[in-house]
Amino acid sequence: MSGVEQRKQSPNRSGDGRQGMSDFVAAVNHPLRVQIMGVLTTREASPVQLSRELGEEKGVVAYHCRKLEELRMIEIVHERPVRGAIEHFYKASQRAWFDEEEWMQLDPQVRSVASAWTLDVLGREASVALNAGTFDRRGDRHLSRVPMVLDEQGWRAVSELLDQTLDAVLEHQANAAERIASTGEVPIRAVVGMFGFEMPTAENASDTD
Repeated sequence: MSGVEQRKQSPNRSGDGRQGMSDFVAAVNHPLRVQIMGVLTTREASPVQLSRELGEEKGVVAYHCRKLEELRMIEIVHERPVRGAIEHFYKASQRAWFDEEEWMQLDPQVRSVASAWTLDVLGREASVALNAGTFDRRGDRHLSRVPMVLDEQGWRAVSELLDQTLDAVLEHQANAAERIASTGEVPIRAVVGMFGFEMPTAENASDTD
C-alpha cells in the first residue's frame, strides 16, 4: 500500500533499538509528518522535493525531516552537493504502520490527514494506471466495492480478516523480492489497496449537506 497504513500490524519497536510506541506516536503525530512519512515509505526524496510535492515551505519540511531522523523514523540514504550546500535524501527506516491502540492515540486531525493522504495517493495511482492502460491489462486484476450491513461482531471479524490479508500480501511481496534477486526476473510494479470504513447514518449524512 502507498502512503501511511492505519490499524495494521505494528512493526517491532522493542528489543532492537527502535522506538517504543509512545515515541512512534509522537514522531508522526503531526499532519505534515504523516505526509512526509507517506512519501518516504515508498521512495527516497529530499526536503526540496518534498516541499514541492506537499506545497510546504522548504525550511518547515527540512525541520520535520530532521525531527523524524532524530527519532529514527527516517534515514539519510545519500547526499549530493548543490550550489555549495549538501542536499540530503531521506527514506523511511521503518513503515509507518499503526496498530489499533497507536491509531487511537493520534490526534483526530492527524488521523484524518493520514486517511485523506492515503486515499489521495491511491486515487492518483489508479488514475495513472487507467490512463496507461495497465489497470485492466491483466484478467486477474482485482477491483471490488461491497456495501455491507454489520453488527459489532461482524465488523470486528471483517476488520481482522483485512489485517490477515495484508499480512499475507506482505509475505508474498517479501518472497517475490527474494526470487527476483536470484532469478533476475523483471519485477511487476503493483499497488494493493484495502480499506473498510463505517458509513454515516442517513441522519448524520444529511447533517453534512
